[in-house]
Amino acid sequence: MNKLLQAKKKKALEHYRQGNLEAAKKNIIPVCKKAKRDAESWYLYGLILANQSQPAEAVEVFEKVINLGDSNSYSRDASVNLGVALSALKKYSRSRNILEQVVTRYPGEVDAYINLVISCIKLKDHAKAFDYAQRAIKLAPERAMAQQNFGAICSILEKYDMAEQAFEAAIKLNRHEVEAYVSYARMLAHAKKYARAEKMCRTVLVMKPNEMRTISALIKYKIEQGMLSDALQEYRQLMDEGVLKVEDAVAYLLDIQYDYHSTPESIFDAHQRWGLAHAAAAKKQTDHYSTQDNQSSEYQFAIRSERASGENKLKIAYISPDFRGHSVSYFIKAILQYHNRELFEVHCFVYLDSEDETTETLRSLSDFWHDVTLLNSPEIVSLIRSKNIDIAVDLAGHTRKSLLYVLSDRVAPLQFSYLGYPSTTGMSNIDYRLVDNVTDPEGYDQYATEALLRIPESFLCYSNKNILVIREDKEDDNNSIVFASFNNLAKINEYVVEVWSKVLHKVKNSRLLLKNKSFKDLAVRERYVHLFEKSGIDASRLEFVGFLKDTNAHMQLYAKADIALDTFPYNGTTTSCEAMWMGVPVVTLCGDRHSSRVGSSLLHAIGVEEWVANTEEEFVKIAVDLAANKPQLEIIKSGLRQKMQGSVLCDGPGFTSKLEAIYQDRYQQLIFDR
Repeated sequence: MNKLLQAKKKKALEHYRQGNLEAAKKNIIPVCKKAKRDAESWYLYGLILANQSQPAEAVEVFEKVINLGDSNSYSRDASVNLGVALSALKKYSRSRNILEQVVTRYPGEVDAYINLVISCIKLKDHAKAFDYAQRAIKLAPERAMAQQNFGAICSILEKYDMAEQAFEAAIKLNRHEVEAYVSYARMLAHAKKYARAEKMCRTVLVMKPNEMRTISALIKYKIEQGMLSDALQEYRQLMDEGVLKVEDAVAYLLDIQYDYHSTPESIFDAHQRWGLAHAAAAKKQTDHYSTQDNQSSEYQFAIRSERASGENKLKIAYISPDFRGHSVSYFIKAILQYHNRELFEVHCFVYLDSEDETTETLRSLSDFWHDVTLLNSPEIVSLIRSKNIDIAVDLAGHTRKSLLYVLSDRVAPLQFSYLGYPSTTGMSNIDYRLVDNVTDPEGYDQYATEALLRIPESFLCYSNKNILVIREDKEDDNNSIVFASFNNLAKINEYVVEVWSKVLHKVKNSRLLLKNKSFKDLAVRERYVHLFEKSGIDASRLEFVGFLKDTNAHMQLYAKADIALDTFPYNGTTTSCEAMWMGVPVVTLCGDRHSSRVGSSLLHAIGVEEWVANTEEEFVKIAVDLAANKPQLEIIKSGLRQKMQGSVLCDGPGFTSKLEAIYQDRYQQLIFDR
């Protein structure tokens, strides 16, 4: 290498060390072009690209360094950085393979172990991630990232004490690393130590004001504690200040539906405004990717009448992050099971942080299972389109980890919203939303950007027949009645507490059993004790239960309850079905929006509409009347599961047939319109 090239290489290295990446790149490129076998120059070029967030280009360069031969002193470091760059591209399997080769040859390579933890977590191999994390902190306990990764995997495995020690060590080693504080706060929230989680988030915001992940986490933690008013106030302040853009305020769309001050008009308006803002942002992104792929952003779909002879099945895609032990699974199972395979081909597109037994069950019920967890947006769009799907059905709406944004760039000729979200999506590319005549009666179409399709009798089909726990008689405590709610705390607002308290006042010696994972936190329990005390209910009449990991233990807890009290304006769904499955009648208050009418829909479907109230006074009366006649209540409890099983709510074949008829009708209309 001549002196001019050596000078450029030296200058590139100086610029790199100073953080002047563009200047470093400008100097190193001519060196690499001339000195094609100089491993040091190519390695420096790879580092520059990696630090410029260009992992795809970095991968090519690091591979070149490795291909120059093992004899060069940069091959080992290039292999580690290749693994890191592949991880940045979500190529976790390949990253893991590369890094495992490194630690096999060089057992003391700490950086390889640190990055193996990340890849293994993403690949859901938590046992191996824990093993690699332990090796990393044993080799280099002074490395903050090694401690941080150990904290992360301990948090996933719910080894909270070990996680806490690791995060404390990471922060002590590097007090300016924001990610350590963010991960620590997340772990504390998982452990239901909300006050400390909030304090950790506040520390992050001092270091990095307006850090959106942290702001979102703070609001989420308030929601989990039932502090809805505080959370909504923070949302609105952030949007007024311009910190939170309308198109990014996805969680807000769900959270406003818990608020009893919201109206159908205000909820629709928020979704519509989000839809317009999101559409503009999505189009910009879609056009960008389409230009990169040399494709038109207006994708042309072939409808069935245009296909080759023999392709007569309608291809249905169900898209969800909730194909696991989640509420959605109880209502999608029967549909997957009873779809007519002579007429329909069933695809599931899933995005999962972790899998469980439910995942395996749902996978076995689908014809084609596509795990898109490791794919980016354009890759998911491309995959769904490649399967020639006729109808894409989003099951998550604006909920956590939703893939709804994928449907912004149309992936099927017809796109539906169903099941997992209680309102309109606000998206122009979603054609239909599946509801029923109770949840969305005539006149409610004005609150949806989609066309509403009403499934006869019920829009839900509950399937929980795998849980065969038989209700045990509870111990009689002075002949007292036990009311219960196992709902999300965001649903148990001040108004709900006031109405429930009126029930408790009217039923002498009655008690209230409340179950929610957040009740593990003493401060959360104390907050609800205070709310009930404001309505004149003593703490001795309240029983709090936290998270129960065992499903049977969770279901068996209903044996302690006599009557379930529904929440409003956001009703329970799975919780209400579980209560009735375990023989506990549910009293609901029918309101003015979908989320406040689901309870009514469930009770109508089962044939117990006499438990549906239209006013607060009716709600109290129905609950009190049920409690007053214990012999009749026992008869109801003993026969409720059987009544439920024989109702349209649990008629899997019948429900799926009605759903299929809607799919076929809409697709025939599409062919006719074409």
